Amino acid sequence: MTQIPASKTPQLMQLGNWILRPLAYMEANQRNLGDLFRAQGSLINWIFASHPDTLKYILTHDAEAFSAPGEMNAILKPLLGENSVILLSGQRHQARRKLVMPPFHGERLKVYADLIQRITG
Repeated sequence: MTQIPASKTPQLMQLGNWILRPLAYMEANQRNLGDLFRAQGSLINWIFASHPDTLKYILTHDAEAFSAPGEMNAILKPLLGENSVILLSGQRHQARRKLVMPPFHGERLKVYADLIQRITG
């Protein structure tokens, strides 16, 4: 994959936009930078993906290209837990992902879709 484009907006403004108007922030950056872009600075260093195909690519290709260093993920540990698929890498990530993936296939996914429709409908 090529270099991931980064927003040129000052980092405090990026952070403020992400907190106060996250959808507008994502849409503007997607228009300007594409489906995969970075918000980078001393306060933030995030990669955003806005299209399902891009997310699929990230989850199925070279993990090293998209993995965040441990110190960047440490802030998410209290929220997600230390065994969250998002925070793991390498073999631990693969093993944990296999545990959570089966429910998202075939007939089981249809059951989830029906449940969501009943709840929201």
